[in-house]
Amino acid sequence: MKALSLYLTSFNRYRRSRGFGVHSPFAYYFIKRVIKEHCGYYSYPVINRAADRADMSRSEARLLFRVANYFNQPVMMVAAENAAAMTALQSVASAATICHVGSVDDGMRSMAAIGDNRPFLYVDPSSLLGDDELKSLVTDIIARQGIVVIGRMKRCNRSRRLFNDVETAMKRGMTFSNGTTAVVISDDKLPRQRFSLWF
Repeated sequence: MKALSLYLTSFNRYRRSRGFGVHSPFAYYFIKRVIKEHCGYYSYPVINRAADRADMSRSEARLLFRVANYFNQPVMMVAAENAAAMTALQSVASAATICHVGSVDDGMRSMAAIGDNRPFLYVDPSSLLGDDELKSLVTDIIARQGIVVIGRMKRCNRSRRLFNDVETAMKRGMTFSNGTTAVVISDDKLPRQRFSLWF
């Protein structure tokens, strides 16, 4: 059923990915200059090598880097056992602190280290946190108007369930997804919108 719905919505996803029908200036810019950016970045060779060694596609690792680079938070969290994701986030800024969240205590320490900054989290199915713990962490990040990137959704129901739970819990903000990777931006200044794209 999912394959059929992707096929039926392919034209609309393609149009949205090109910016047609996107009325929000923020969403238009984010789609055109972050998600769909085709220009090379300085860190792509290093990210490509890390992605080839890990269980992550090059395009997904590059997208994570571009999103993290756009928001450029001083503290970023990774709730995954994924070396390519760590490399992509470390490539954003040498001064940035990357916190690995392997337990609830790690998550609490990381959230305390963030302080007044917006939380940034990358999560994928390799996370050591249980489903309820992961949902609680993501819900807390959404409440603090943070950014969550959910990776490798195509291969795992766990990631898709988490994304569905996040979308249900959000009152304001935007989500951008292609069925494999999702970017969740919680912000009280943004209207609640969902963008199903082709990237």
